[in-house]
Parts: sequence; structure tokens; C-alpha cells
Amino acid sequence: MTKITESSVKSVLITGATSGIGQQLVIDYSLAGWRVIACGRRKAALVELQGSLPNIDICIFDVMDREQTQQVLSAITIPQLCIFSTGDCEYFNQGEIDVSLTHRLFDVNFFGVAYGLSVILPRMKSGDHCVVLSSMVTYVPFSRAEAYGASKAALTYFCNSLAVDLHKKGVLLSVVEPGFVRTRLTDKNDFTMPTCVDVIQASQWIRSGIDAKQAAIVFPWRLRGILQVIRWLPIGAQRWVMSRLIKKESL
Repeated sequence: MTKITESSVKSVLITGATSGIGQQLVIDYSLAGWRVIACGRRKAALVELQGSLPNIDICIFDVMDREQTQQVLSAITIPQLCIFSTGDCEYFNQGEIDVSLTHRLFDVNFFGVAYGLSVILPRMKSGDHCVVLSSMVTYVPFSRAEAYGASKAALTYFCNSLAVDLHKKGVLLSVVEPGFVRTRLTDKNDFTMPTCVDVIQASQWIRSGIDAKQAAIVFPWRLRGILQVIRWLPIGAQRWVMSRLIKKESL
């Protein structure tokens, strides 16, 4: 990886840089003049990004590989803004528990972030900002999302609790809770995705939230409002509503 030498240029590290929200954030920050450290495990995709955009450095590693993550991130200068956008989504088959699937999702959605944070946070200074992408799925019990929702719920709690301790150090940790965003992951969904937004809109909301130093960056507001109302119901009522809210092919 190329060393960043322009100290006056704002810099950002972004994981999950080769697709979806992460890739759009790389594009938008790069075009805004930021120096971007684009991280991912697919070398060809990272090299393509680097060749098509200005101000791009690349880091190649698999977030699920703890030793590799620590080795690569320990060797770079940590920027003032770090965004963890790596994630995956798979669903159970109508209540059939898939333990292997559950392990996979926790490995990437939870431990993949924890490994990176364990290297980066001790080296961040007062005023620095760390951002983690979770999901609005944690608000209510979606069908078939047992493993995905659990991995994101664990991540959200982990980060919000960690943020309390980081406050003493002056480091802000923000949690992003998007609803449905149109990406290669959601393209495979076989159900209706209400209030679905594209990655350009998602990136705009995330960057605005980061600029405003929001502890929670949640979008779109319409879906959040619907899920918040359901969230206030007793759990039995939540289950009844969610079993009927989205059609049979749904989460």
C-alpha cells in the first residue's frame, strides 16, 4: 500500500470498499478531495477503483481473518475517519435453523468489525471518528432474519456500549442503521422492500450524518417511523404485525 504523505488532506479508511454502500462512499469521498484508504479482499476490484478515481490507496485483507486484519491495519497510518461497511446477509428457510449460516454472518458482520476496531481504536486520538454500519433490522422481529438480525443486534449493542467508554478518550463512534438499500446483496431478495433507497442516497445520508457528528445515523425516516411504532407494541403484537406486514416471500 502507498504511504499517505499529504498531512493537510482529509483522509478516510473504508472497509467493504468493492461493492454496495462501501464502494459508493469510496467514490464520493474520493471525488470530494479526500484521501481514501479502500479496504477489501478482492484485489482486482480494488485496483480497478484505484485506477478510476483520484486519491485512492488500497489495503487488501479479509475482515474475517483476524491475523491478516491485524497485520495489515497495524502497518498503516490510521486516518481521522474510519468507516466499517463490510457486511453480508443470508436468511433462514422459514424457521429451519442453519448453524453454519449463523456462524458465517457473525464472522463477517460482528467479528469482522470487532477485529478491525481492536486494531484501529487504540491508535485513534481525541476528535477522531469511527463509523460502523449496522441495520434497522434490529428494531423488530423480521421473519427469516434470525441470524442476520442477531449479528447486527450484537454489533449495535457492542458499538453503543463501546462508545460510552470511548467518550472519555474523545473518540466518537457512530452507528449507521439503514433500512433497505439497493445493492448486490438486496438484489437477491425475493420479497418486497418498502422505502428502498439506492446507494447514492445512502451515501449522502451517511456522509451528512458524519459531518454532523451524529451518534446514530438512521435512514430512511419513513421506514424508521413505521418500525418504531411497531417496536412500542408488546412483543406478541409485534410478532403478529410482522407476520403480516410483508408478504409471504418476505424476510
